[in-house]
Amino acid sequence: MKFKDRHFVSNDELTRDEVEYIMRKSAEFDKAIEAGDQGAYSLAENLKLMMSLNFFEPSSRTEQSFLTAMHLMGVLPLGVSSAPGNSYSFKGESLYDAMRMFREYRARIAVIRHRLDGSARFIADEMDKLKDQGQYFMGIINGGDGTHKHPSQTIVDRYTILKFFNRLTDECDHPYSLRGLRIMMVNDLRYGRVPHSDVEDFSHDGVHFVFVAPEGMQMPESYLRLIEERGSTYEVHYGLTPELMSLADVVMVLRAQLERMGDLALAEYERTKKLYFVTEKLVKHMKPTAILTHPLPIYRHDPEIEPAVARLPQAKFYQQAGTGVPTRITILCMLSGLIGDDFDGELYNGHVIEEDVYWQEREYVARDVDDKDFYIKPIRKNGVVIDHLPIDTPQKLMWLLQVEKNGDVYRGGVIERTNHPGTYKGMLLVQDRYLTGEEKKIVASLVAGRLTNGRPTSINKIVEGVVTEKHDIVRVPAIITGQGKCKNIISRDGKVLGGCISREEFHEHVPARFVRDGDTQYRCYYCDYMMDAHQLYE
Repeated sequence: MKFKDRHFVSNDELTRDEVEYIMRKSAEFDKAIEAGDQGAYSLAENLKLMMSLNFFEPSSRTEQSFLTAMHLMGVLPLGVSSAPGNSYSFKGESLYDAMRMFREYRARIAVIRHRLDGSARFIADEMDKLKDQGQYFMGIINGGDGTHKHPSQTIVDRYTILKFFNRLTDECDHPYSLRGLRIMMVNDLRYGRVPHSDVEDFSHDGVHFVFVAPEGMQMPESYLRLIEERGSTYEVHYGLTPELMSLADVVMVLRAQLERMGDLALAEYERTKKLYFVTEKLVKHMKPTAILTHPLPIYRHDPEIEPAVARLPQAKFYQQAGTGVPTRITILCMLSGLIGDDFDGELYNGHVIEEDVYWQEREYVARDVDDKDFYIKPIRKNGVVIDHLPIDTPQKLMWLLQVEKNGDVYRGGVIERTNHPGTYKGMLLVQDRYLTGEEKKIVASLVAGRLTNGRPTSINKIVEGVVTEKHDIVRVPAIITGQGKCKNIISRDGKVLGGCISREEFHEHVPARFVRDGDTQYRCYYCDYMMDAHQLYE
């Protein structure tokens, strides 16, 4: 029961010991299926265990491999098919309502695929809230969320590579590891969720990545940084060559996600796609031991791989699809508590995001009231003074704090510093009002890391005419909730195609949430989109 009551939303929710355990168990299930040893994999037989497949976006391999895995385990499957016509797609139901329904049906696990980035994380969090209230728990497996992640496909990809490089054994130089391999990813690395999850997992192993894609479809910067942080390496190219093919151990060709691309990316792809077309001639430059994979499907009208390639010995994409069954049996068995008692490695205990202090308290030194730079005329007794604002922020801050809407008595703008002619600063003074914790976060996320005339922005609390608190903003807060807007949105020809589930355009009623990533940057909690702090409010 070590893995029970967990989700699988991201590959970073697995320790390295757990990843190795999944590989070992998948190999056992693989052999049992091949041998027809039903007793070895039908672990839920007669348990009346229900699991739900909730595919709100078309799928063949992921949906059917999970369904096959459930049948082989002896699970009772239920759920929403990727075929159109269900209440979510046809009647405008919210994702939360749709998933809550299957929890009420007592599904033990739900596999979800959805077009919006961050959808699986949102639903997993909602299930955790119910669990914290002592209610029935339904585990969530991310079957692919928009352009974001596809963690179970990464398990399939890892297993496939290890299998064909004979690393599913302790009797090799790098057991259950991809260490030392040169892995080349070709085609759409920006809008495809598979390469993101693969990098998230593979980068732990000390591999060398080769990214070959158009400039607008290259691997996002956040994943390149992750590779560097974890000690792996990478290089970037903008076209396939025989030399690149000859050096690769693994060539992972990805499908161009045409249905998710914005105007510019689609135009670039159409203009450059011949540079990434995998031909039989190119594949023949590969090493005899190298393999070529593809998560499928391959477009039959405009394929990224020449049909003749499928008959070459390096092509392993059909076998790759087949490994989806034993690997997904393993994932389902782990999260339902059917296996795991023999696991003795490090367990993932979750990543807690804690609030922290983002200001530095400074003692206020009283100044002569005749010094106009410090004389606060609108505040007679009580209120707040936000001083030394960057000169481009007072107007935006007044709007964010809704001073006019609240009917506050205030003064704000850019002023010349009396004692320093020719230098300017922004100020906002609000009478009879103090900032809440969330409002202070708004100020901090807008100004952190920026100095005005060499000084940080300060928030000053005035009580009975005396400054009782003076906080200099030194960095952005660790967490921002319910404020700002994620910039992850994709549109084409004026039509919104996808983006973060927290965007208002999708009417899923998910409050925005951001986590600090660096001194002045934020990562969207749901979709991992990276933004500078000031972009939250643009």
